[in-house]
Amino acid sequence: MNKYISILFFLFLSFVANAQVTNNSSEFELVSFKAIPQDDNSVLLTWTTAKEVGSVMFQVERSIDNVSFSPLAQIPAAGNSDMFKSYSYKDNWNPEGDIFYRLKMIGLNNFSETSQSVSLNISDVDSLSIFTKVFPQPVTDKFIVEFKSNREVDLSFRILDMMGKSIYQTEIEPSVVTQSMEFDVSAWQRGTYFVQIYNWQHNSLHKVIVQ
Repeated sequence: MNKYISILFFLFLSFVANAQVTNNSSEFELVSFKAIPQDDNSVLLTWTTAKEVGSVMFQVERSIDNVSFSPLAQIPAAGNSDMFKSYSYKDNWNPEGDIFYRLKMIGLNNFSETSQSVSLNISDVDSLSIFTKVFPQPVTDKFIVEFKSNREVDLSFRILDMMGKSIYQTEIEPSVVTQSMEFDVSAWQRGTYFVQIYNWQHNSLHKVIVQ
């Protein structure tokens, strides 16, 4: 009987130990990590996880040679999540030339995992200029939007109503040659609308008055 009880007690201790390891383990499922240059010469870092188990924090690290990395910031993690979670950090210091970023994902019980590095070259990012003209003003039946850019780049285009709701949206690719789009407003309510052209480098709003 005592031998039988000892075996049961040993199995119970093994189960508890395994449960503790499982409960204290950490897991990060990183699905994206991006470095996006901004108009003010800063860099916006964004990343998304699909799952986190026992996560504690993300340590953002930077390097100019992709070898020696220095910590920039520590961003609290979700802890436990089986949903998509998005994070961001803005780096206001960046030299010209190549720059590298990576994430150190830190969890329970000294768990850590390092992401692949992402890089960009600050000197390669040219200033983007978009020329936009909306006419006539005010509008009674139709209006035209003309636009051109100093270089080819993907942009989003949309029209917002008076409540800020998008009533039209598409993707455009301006070039050095002027392009145009025409819109019929005969079925629109009178009031003020806005044409918005934007991407990660550019964002502009142009008023349209419908009478």
